[in-house]
Amino acid sequence: MRRINYQEAIKKTVAELQELEKGQKQARLRDRVRFVRYLKAGQANTQPEAGAMIGLQRRYSQQYVSQGL
Repeated sequence: MRRINYQEAIKKTVAELQELEKGQKQARLRDRVRFVRYLKAGQANTQPEAGAMIGLQRRYSQQYVSQGL
């Protein structure tokens, strides 16, 4: 299985992601930014782990990433 280095793959900084998250009014989009922030910050090491942290099922966390970080 291919291992992704999310700290390099995600171009925005953790601070930028936090600002995007705070400014987002729609809960679904705010969760998506939080998902990406968890991966970038290293709080989650895998997509399913980040998804579980925001209450997503495994399949939905895979869809988040397939739609683009």
